[in-house]
Formats: sequence, C-alpha cells, structure tokens
Amino acid sequence: MCEIILRTFLRRCAKRLSLSFTPNGYGDMVVLSMESFENLQFESEVYFKLQEAEREAELTDQRYSSKDVLKAMKVAIGGAQGV
Repeated sequence: MCEIILRTFLRRCAKRLSLSFTPNGYGDMVVLSMESFENLQFESEVYFKLQEAEREAELTDQRYSSKDVLKAMKVAIGGAQGV
C-alpha cells in the first residue's frame, strides 16, 4: 500500500504538479514544485507592493501620470535614451 502511494507521489512530482498533504485536512506542511513555489513568491511580492502603493496613495495627494511612471521606470533600468 505504501509503495503505491509513494509511486503515485513521485509520478505527480515528476509532472510538476502542486501537491499538499495534511493529516485529516489540517496541518501546516505543504509540498510544492519549485516552479509553483516561485510563482507563489512572485504573486506574494506583487500583492505586497500593491498594498504599499495603496497605503501611500491614502497618505498623500500626489499622483503620477503614466508618462511620468514610464519615464521613471526607464531611468531605473538604465534605458532613459529617447524618453
């Protein structure tokens, strides 16, 4: 029985599926593929940055045009030529 479960687990991991195991549906351990973990990390960082931006927007009346934002982004990555 354990051998069948292990083979199934390894097959699913090989297919890079996200898996989670919890005893009786409760717990705090998760098994994920690296790709799924990196995607979750990226999404978490994006949501955190959006929350920061929303808090800043609540605290100030300063607003930026899309041109201002694009220009600042180009300068930040070193491609300010032709802006």
